[in-house]
Amino acid sequence: MRLIDVHSHLEWPDFKGKLGGVKERANANNVIAAISSSVMAKSAQEVLDIQKEFKGFIFACCGFAPAEFKKHPQSVEDFIKFSKDHADEFLALGEIGLDYYWIKDKDTRDLAERRFIELLNLADTLNKPIVIHCRDAEEKTIQLIEENFQGDKVHMHCFSGPPDLIKRGLKNGWMFSVPTSVVSRKYHQRLADTVPIDRMMLETDSPFLSPLRGEKRNEPKNIAISAKFIANMKKVNLEEFAESTTQNAIDFYSLKNKIRID
Repeated sequence: MRLIDVHSHLEWPDFKGKLGGVKERANANNVIAAISSSVMAKSAQEVLDIQKEFKGFIFACCGFAPAEFKKHPQSVEDFIKFSKDHADEFLALGEIGLDYYWIKDKDTRDLAERRFIELLNLADTLNKPIVIHCRDAEEKTIQLIEENFQGDKVHMHCFSGPPDLIKRGLKNGWMFSVPTSVVSRKYHQRLADTVPIDRMMLETDSPFLSPLRGEKRNEPKNIAISAKFIANMKKVNLEEFAESTTQNAIDFYSLKNKIRID
Protein backbone atom coordinates (compact mmCIF):
# COMPACT_ATOMS: atom_id res chain seq x y z
CA MET A 1 0.00 0.00 0.00
CA ARG A 2 1.21 3.53 -0.83
CA LEU A 3 0.03 6.83 0.62
CA ILE A 4 0.99 10.48 0.02
CA ASP A 5 0.42 13.47 2.29
CA VAL A 6 -0.26 16.26 -0.22
CA HIS A 7 -0.38 19.17 2.24
CA SER A 8 1.66 19.77 5.37
CA HIS A 9 3.91 22.38 6.97
CA LEU A 10 7.00 20.38 7.85
CA GLU A 11 9.11 23.53 7.92
CA TRP A 12 7.30 24.71 11.07
CA PRO A 13 9.27 24.98 14.33
CA ASP A 14 7.36 21.97 15.69
CA PHE A 15 9.45 19.75 13.39
CA LYS A 16 12.86 21.39 13.75
CA GLY A 17 15.48 18.68 14.23
CA LYS A 18 12.79 15.98 14.21
CA LEU A 19 12.14 15.30 10.53
CA GLY A 20 14.26 12.15 10.45
CA GLY A 21 11.86 10.51 12.90
CA VAL A 22 8.87 11.94 11.07
CA LYS A 23 10.06 10.32 7.85
CA GLU A 24 10.72 6.97 9.55
CA ARG A 25 7.26 6.87 11.11
CA ALA A 26 5.66 7.93 7.84
CA ASN A 27 7.44 5.20 5.88
CA ALA A 28 6.49 2.63 8.55
CA ASN A 29 2.84 3.58 7.87
CA ASN A 30 3.18 3.34 4.08
CA VAL A 31 3.44 7.10 3.52
CA ILE A 32 5.97 7.43 0.69
CA ALA A 33 6.00 11.21 0.26
CA ALA A 34 4.89 14.46 1.90
CA ILE A 35 4.37 17.84 0.29
CA SER A 36 5.23 20.80 2.51
CA SER A 37 3.69 24.19 1.73
CA SER A 38 5.12 27.50 2.90
CA VAL A 39 2.95 30.34 4.15
CA MET A 40 5.21 33.33 3.39
CA ALA A 41 8.56 34.34 1.86
CA LYS A 42 10.71 33.34 4.84
CA SER A 43 9.23 29.87 5.16
CA ALA A 44 9.46 29.36 1.39
CA GLN A 45 13.23 29.12 1.70
CA GLU A 46 12.87 26.78 4.65
CA VAL A 47 10.62 24.48 2.59
CA LEU A 48 13.23 24.33 -0.16
CA ASP A 49 15.90 23.55 2.44
CA ILE A 50 14.06 20.55 3.90
CA GLN A 51 13.18 19.35 0.40
CA LYS A 52 16.89 19.23 -0.35
CA GLU A 53 17.69 17.48 2.94
CA PHE A 54 14.97 14.85 2.47
CA LYS A 55 15.12 14.55 -1.30
CA GLY A 56 12.60 12.13 -2.70
CA PHE A 57 10.38 12.21 0.40
CA ILE A 58 9.62 15.89 1.08
CA PHE A 59 8.49 18.02 -1.86
CA ALA A 60 8.01 21.78 -1.75
CA CYS A 61 5.17 24.12 -2.59
CA CYS A 62 5.74 27.84 -2.11
CA GLY A 63 2.87 30.04 -1.03
CA PHE A 64 1.74 33.08 0.90
CA ALA A 65 -1.18 32.25 3.18
CA PRO A 66 -3.99 34.83 3.17
CA ALA A 67 -3.89 35.44 6.92
CA GLU A 68 -0.30 36.64 6.49
CA PHE A 69 -1.34 39.57 4.25
CA LYS A 70 -2.43 41.51 7.32
CA LYS A 71 0.67 40.68 9.38
CA HIS A 72 3.26 41.16 6.63
CA PRO A 73 1.74 43.37 3.90
CA GLN A 74 5.08 44.32 2.33
CA SER A 75 6.39 40.76 2.14
CA VAL A 76 4.26 39.81 -0.87
CA GLU A 77 6.68 41.54 -3.24
CA ASP A 78 9.54 39.60 -1.65
CA PHE A 79 7.60 36.38 -2.12
CA ILE A 80 6.84 37.10 -5.78
CA LYS A 81 10.51 37.77 -6.48
CA PHE A 82 11.53 34.65 -4.57
CA SER A 83 9.05 32.52 -6.52
CA LYS A 84 10.33 33.78 -9.85
CA ASP A 85 13.94 33.18 -8.82
CA HIS A 86 13.26 29.62 -7.57
CA ALA A 87 10.43 28.52 -9.86
CA ASP A 88 12.21 25.35 -10.95
CA GLU A 89 12.58 24.18 -7.34
CA PHE A 90 8.94 23.83 -6.21
CA LEU A 91 5.89 21.94 -7.42
CA ALA A 92 3.08 24.48 -7.10
CA LEU A 93 2.17 27.93 -5.86
CA GLY A 94 0.47 27.57 -2.53
CA GLU A 95 -1.00 27.79 -0.26
CA ILE A 96 -2.72 30.95 -1.45
CA GLY A 97 -6.33 32.13 -1.20
CA LEU A 98 -8.64 34.10 1.09
CA ASP A 99 -9.35 33.86 4.82
CA TYR A 100 -12.24 35.92 6.19
CA TYR A 101 -12.09 34.12 9.53
CA TRP A 102 -8.89 35.95 10.46
CA ILE A 103 -9.40 39.03 8.27
CA LYS A 104 -12.54 40.92 9.35
CA ASP A 105 -12.28 44.51 8.13
CA LYS A 106 -13.32 45.45 4.61
CA ASP A 107 -10.15 47.33 3.67
CA THR A 108 -7.89 44.40 4.53
CA ARG A 109 -10.24 41.97 2.77
CA ASP A 110 -10.10 44.13 -0.34
CA LEU A 111 -6.29 44.14 -0.12
CA ALA A 112 -6.26 40.36 0.33
CA GLU A 113 -8.41 39.90 -2.77
CA ARG A 114 -6.09 42.10 -4.83
CA ARG A 115 -3.06 40.21 -3.56
CA PHE A 116 -4.74 36.88 -4.30
CA ILE A 117 -5.33 37.95 -7.90
CA GLU A 118 -1.65 38.94 -8.14
CA LEU A 119 -0.65 35.47 -6.98
CA LEU A 120 -3.05 33.77 -9.40
CA ASN A 121 -1.44 35.78 -12.19
CA LEU A 122 1.98 34.76 -10.88
CA ALA A 123 0.99 31.08 -11.04
CA ASP A 124 -0.01 31.57 -14.67
CA THR A 125 3.27 33.33 -15.42
CA LEU A 126 5.23 30.48 -13.83
CA ASN A 127 2.93 27.80 -15.31
CA LYS A 128 2.36 26.31 -11.86
CA PRO A 129 -0.59 24.51 -10.26
CA ILE A 130 -2.18 26.32 -7.32
CA VAL A 131 -2.95 25.12 -3.78
CA ILE A 132 -5.92 26.95 -2.31
CA HIS A 133 -6.72 27.87 1.28
CA CYS A 134 -10.13 29.40 1.85
CA ARG A 135 -11.88 29.90 5.17
CA ASP A 136 -15.22 31.67 5.52
CA ALA A 137 -14.62 32.94 1.97
CA GLU A 138 -15.22 29.87 -0.14
CA GLU A 139 -17.56 31.34 -2.75
CA LYS A 140 -15.46 34.48 -3.29
CA THR A 141 -12.31 32.39 -3.56
CA ILE A 142 -13.85 30.15 -6.21
CA GLN A 143 -15.13 33.18 -8.13
CA LEU A 144 -11.69 34.82 -8.22
CA ILE A 145 -10.03 31.61 -9.40
CA GLU A 146 -12.63 31.19 -12.14
CA GLU A 147 -12.14 34.78 -13.27
CA ASN A 148 -8.36 35.14 -12.95
CA PHE A 149 -6.56 31.78 -13.24
CA GLN A 150 -5.91 30.41 -16.70
CA GLY A 151 -4.35 27.11 -15.62
CA ASP A 152 -6.24 23.86 -15.17
CA LYS A 153 -4.56 22.45 -12.04
CA VAL A 154 -6.29 23.61 -8.86
CA HIS A 155 -5.89 21.82 -5.51
CA MET A 156 -8.51 22.81 -2.92
CA HIS A 157 -6.91 22.07 0.44
CA CYS A 158 -8.96 21.34 3.58
CA PHE A 159 -12.15 22.70 2.00
CA SER A 160 -14.99 23.33 4.45
CA GLY A 161 -17.61 24.83 2.14
CA PRO A 162 -21.07 23.41 1.39
CA PRO A 163 -21.72 20.63 -1.15
CA ASP A 164 -22.87 23.01 -3.89
CA LEU A 165 -19.48 24.74 -3.85
CA ILE A 166 -17.65 21.41 -3.74
CA LYS A 167 -19.62 20.34 -6.83
CA ARG A 168 -18.83 23.65 -8.51
CA GLY A 169 -15.13 22.97 -8.00
CA LEU A 170 -15.51 19.43 -9.28
CA LYS A 171 -17.30 20.74 -12.37
CA ASN A 172 -14.30 23.00 -12.96
CA GLY A 173 -12.04 19.94 -12.92
CA TRP A 174 -10.37 20.73 -9.59
CA MET A 175 -8.92 18.31 -7.04
CA PHE A 176 -9.78 18.24 -3.34
CA SER A 177 -7.69 16.91 -0.46
CA VAL A 178 -9.37 15.55 2.66
CA PRO A 179 -7.54 16.28 5.95
CA THR A 180 -6.94 13.84 8.80
CA SER A 181 -9.52 15.73 10.87
CA VAL A 182 -12.13 13.87 8.80
CA VAL A 183 -12.29 11.33 11.64
CA SER A 184 -14.05 13.87 13.88
CA ARG A 185 -15.23 16.90 11.86
CA LYS A 186 -18.60 16.63 10.16
CA TYR A 187 -17.83 19.14 7.40
CA HIS A 188 -14.73 17.19 6.36
CA GLN A 189 -16.78 13.99 6.40
CA ARG A 190 -19.21 15.81 4.10
CA LEU A 191 -16.24 16.69 1.87
CA ALA A 192 -15.10 13.06 1.75
CA ASP A 193 -18.63 11.93 0.99
CA THR A 194 -19.13 14.45 -1.84
CA VAL A 195 -15.78 14.17 -3.64
CA PRO A 196 -15.39 11.05 -5.83
CA ILE A 197 -12.26 8.99 -5.31
CA ASP A 198 -10.84 9.88 -8.72
CA ARG A 199 -10.76 13.57 -7.64
CA MET A 200 -9.53 13.05 -4.09
CA MET A 201 -6.14 13.34 -2.41
CA LEU A 202 -5.21 13.03 1.27
CA GLU A 203 -3.54 15.56 3.58
CA THR A 204 -2.60 16.09 7.21
CA ASP A 205 -2.09 19.87 7.30
CA SER A 206 0.60 19.01 9.85
CA PRO A 207 1.30 20.10 12.51
CA PHE A 208 -2.43 20.90 12.70
CA LEU A 209 -5.64 18.81 12.56
CA SER A 210 -4.42 15.60 14.23
CA PRO A 211 -6.91 12.74 14.10
CA LEU A 212 -5.68 11.47 17.47
CA ARG A 213 -7.21 12.84 20.64
CA GLY A 214 -4.50 14.37 22.81
CA GLU A 215 -1.83 14.37 20.10
CA LYS A 216 -0.43 17.91 20.03
CA ARG A 217 1.39 17.62 16.69
CA ASN A 218 -0.05 16.01 13.60
CA GLU A 219 2.38 14.41 11.14
CA PRO A 220 2.34 12.52 7.80
CA LYS A 221 2.09 9.04 9.37
CA ASN A 222 -1.52 9.82 10.28
CA ILE A 223 -2.59 9.68 6.65
CA ALA A 224 -2.92 5.95 7.31
CA ILE A 225 -5.66 6.70 9.85
CA SER A 226 -7.72 8.96 7.59
CA ALA A 227 -7.29 6.61 4.61
CA LYS A 228 -8.79 3.74 6.59
CA PHE A 229 -11.61 5.97 7.90
CA ILE A 230 -12.58 7.27 4.45
CA ALA A 231 -12.35 3.84 2.81
CA ASN A 232 -14.73 2.48 5.46
CA MET A 233 -17.00 5.49 5.02
CA LYS A 234 -17.16 4.99 1.26
CA LYS A 235 -17.35 1.19 1.63
CA VAL A 236 -14.38 0.53 -0.65
CA ASN A 237 -11.27 -1.60 -0.37
CA LEU A 238 -8.57 0.22 1.62
CA GLU A 239 -5.63 -0.74 -0.60
CA GLU A 240 -7.48 0.21 -3.78
CA PHE A 241 -8.55 3.51 -2.21
CA ALA A 242 -5.01 4.26 -1.07
CA GLU A 243 -3.58 3.49 -4.49
CA SER A 244 -6.17 5.68 -6.24
CA THR A 245 -5.55 8.73 -4.06
CA THR A 246 -1.79 8.21 -4.30
CA GLN A 247 -1.92 8.02 -8.08
CA ASN A 248 -4.06 11.17 -8.11
CA ALA A 249 -1.31 12.97 -6.18
CA ILE A 250 1.44 11.63 -8.45
CA ASP A 251 -0.45 12.75 -11.54
CA PHE A 252 -1.46 16.17 -10.21
CA TYR A 253 1.99 17.06 -8.90
CA SER A 254 3.98 15.28 -11.63
CA LEU A 255 5.80 13.11 -9.08
CA LYS A 256 6.41 10.10 -11.30
CA ASN A 257 10.02 8.89 -10.89
CA LYS A 258 10.71 11.62 -8.28
CA ILE A 259 9.75 9.72 -5.15
CA ARG A 260 12.62 7.82 -3.53
CA ILE A 261 11.87 4.97 -1.15
CA ASP A 262 14.85 4.08 1.05
